[in-house]
Formats: sequence, structure tokens, C-alpha cells
Amino acid sequence: MSFSAKATVKGTPAKKAVTVKITKKVKNAGGYEYSISLKKNMKSAKTKKTNKASFKFTKLKSKKVYYVRVRAYKKVGSKYIWGAD
Repeated sequence: MSFSAKATVKGTPAKKAVTVKITKKVKNAGGYEYSISLKKNMKSAKTKKTNKASFKFTKLKSKKVYYVRVRAYKKVGSKYIWGAD
């Protein structure tokens, strides 16, 4: 099974927050994993799993470049199947 999610990112520097919104929901997805990091390789990323089509990251540092990853997942038994980043 292969599936991926596409998303848009909107940020407000004054409020130090970023909202990530999925533009096209994935069929058969159990939910989405939203990750944000200061590093391109996503080390020490803040991660949140939810079944909602958008998520807001808060308490970010101003004047920094953040990298965002969204991927769909489906839980089959006790294992997760992940979509592309």
C-alpha cells in the first residue's frame, strides 16, 4: 500500500506559529503525522499524530527556518504503514 499527503504551510511570524493544512486527504488513511524541525534531516522534531486535516504548531522561534513534514499513516494490527514524506 502506498499513499502520500500534500499540504500547504502558512505562518505568522508575529505570533510565532505555523499552520499546516492538507490540501488533498488520503483515502484509507488512519491519520496524519505532522512534524516540524529546525534541521532539514528532521532530527529532534516536534511530532504530533492526529486524524485532523490541519494542525497548528505554536511557540516557535522567530527569524528561524523551520522544516515541516506531513505523512499519512494507517495502523494495521499493531504495525503502522507510513506514506511518503
